[in-house]
Amino acid sequence: MPIRVAVVGFGSSGKRFLCLAKEANPSARFLVVTGQEVLEQGVQVSKSLDVLSGFNPNIVVLTGPASTRSTVAMTIPSTTKGVFLEKPIGVSFAAGEHLVSLLNKPSTLTQIGYNLRFSESLIIFRSMVQKREYGAVLSGRAETGQYLPSWRPGRDYRGTVSANSLLGGGVLLELSHEWDYLGWIFGKAKWVRSWFGTASGLDIDVEDCAHVTMGYNGQVSEKELVVQVNLDFLRHDRVRTVTAICERATLRWDGVAGLIEVFTQELQQWEILFQDSGTETTYEAQWKSFLSALEKGGKPEVTLEDGLEVLRIVEAIRLSHESGGVAIDVDRAEFPL
Repeated sequence: MPIRVAVVGFGSSGKRFLCLAKEANPSARFLVVTGQEVLEQGVQVSKSLDVLSGFNPNIVVLTGPASTRSTVAMTIPSTTKGVFLEKPIGVSFAAGEHLVSLLNKPSTLTQIGYNLRFSESLIIFRSMVQKREYGAVLSGRAETGQYLPSWRPGRDYRGTVSANSLLGGGVLLELSHEWDYLGWIFGKAKWVRSWFGTASGLDIDVEDCAHVTMGYNGQVSEKELVVQVNLDFLRHDRVRTVTAICERATLRWDGVAGLIEVFTQELQQWEILFQDSGTETTYEAQWKSFLSALEKGGKPEVTLEDGLEVLRIVEAIRLSHESGGVAIDVDRAEFPL
């Protein structure tokens, strides 16, 4: 019997994953649940989640607004073996906990879509930092920004998830890759101090910038590591960088260019150490990882707990902002239900 794959939601993410699933398993049966028109050949289409039970999918790919995650998860058949869940896993920590309670089953493997963990250059950057190739990390910086109206050419930004609070928009959730991969690189986040808000005249009801100071547990440093994070929907020059200021050099990952650079006292200039090969996208790599974990019965590369940790950090950031920028302990804070 051919594998059965259901894709819920058919925005840019849903279309991407349908394409990936077709390439990986051309003979599979496919269902797309969406209110949009689907022009793909050989695909069953429905506007109702009720069809999931009858379709009995082996794999469910859950995309669309983060606010819909639990509603969809409750309709996934118990026989489904794999769930691929686009980030973030919810709009709040409480919503994330509820989703985890629905999906955390021994018989179901769930992977979260933090695809930047599959960046060739970021994997090597992380390894260099954790191996302390230039000594301990003394300080860290992370900056990500892009002008929101330029994100999705041909679409009015005002109607996108990014611009709408009820759908899980705003930089804290839309740019949640940063909260995930910074912990993956530097270790467990201990505390946060934050400010966020709307600095632009964009027609949105969410924050368009955030400035967060974070304390990490010293996994890559001799002392507690402090990292400054800046996120925005404002920059006309697209940027995504992580900088590790080490004892013997400054190491920088450029996610837009896909490269690692180092600046040493000896050279007194930036030197490129590595650049992505471009042979495989991060989306392709994460999908292969998901299918491999399903086939071999292994642990997913990005787990439900990883997704929940992101929401724990976001909730702490919100609480710090609401409290005037005071330091909030990520693990001990009491978040709203």
